[in-house]
Amino acid sequence: MNEFNDELMGLNEQVMAILKELSQFKPRFYHAFVKGKLGEFAISLVGFREQLNDIDQRIRPHTRIPGDYNSIQMVSGKLSVTFSIRNVVLTTLDEAQKMLSSHEAQAGFKLSTNIALLAIIISVLGVAIG
Repeated sequence: MNEFNDELMGLNEQVMAILKELSQFKPRFYHAFVKGKLGEFAISLVGFREQLNDIDQRIRPHTRIPGDYNSIQMVSGKLSVTFSIRNVVLTTLDEAQKMLSSHEAQAGFKLSTNIALLAIIISVLGVAIG
């Protein structure tokens, strides 16, 4: 179980690094249609979810309930720690996904605002010229 705990903590550190990058990233209007960095973030988050799924598949055999009471207590304690760490990773991943979605929405809003501003400028020029 310690191997899973170490792997999960390492995964959480990687997700935290992406979360830090996301928090420092400032979306611009052109990010709405040219994904670039936002696309890289999305690919990274999908990769982290796949890694978490892989770890889940390897944990599955350890969730079988043994026959005697002492073994149940020991396995329960170990699984409790492992699943607590897993939940930390999942929460961090969810926060990163929310921040990415927020950045994508900001980029879309900035794009639509710029298009509206451009339309106003064109109509003012059309009235001034015509």
